[in-house]
Amino acid sequence: MPVTKVRVVSSKVPSSHIEGSNTSSVSTKGETTVTHRLYLHTKTQGLLGAFFESIGQCKRGETFRPRWNEVVGARGWCRLGIREYTKQSGPNAGKTGQSNEVTRFLPPPQPKAAPAQGWTQGAF
Repeated sequence: MPVTKVRVVSSKVPSSHIEGSNTSSVSTKGETTVTHRLYLHTKTQGLLGAFFESIGQCKRGETFRPRWNEVVGARGWCRLGIREYTKQSGPNAGKTGQSNEVTRFLPPPQPKAAPAQGWTQGAF
């Protein structure tokens, strides 16, 4: 999921939020773009930590300072889910719809260890 845009603007939350960290997801079912909002607030600190862990800027349990200039173009892992909703207005009011949403940011996979050689000293 590469992050394509980050915009910090004010909102109803006392602090700011990161507007639209666009994530592009590729799976066996196709490719999609999902817009996810991350709020810069103490109540969402865990979600922010998970996001920065997923793009490789920090590790779980460590304190960190976000490197904002490195967020755009960063790649990470997330789990997508399908959210169902009821349309409130327009010609399709009352009908249900579906949209993709980020349900969880995942830490990057651990690098695989080099395969062990089949040679042991003293063994014939």
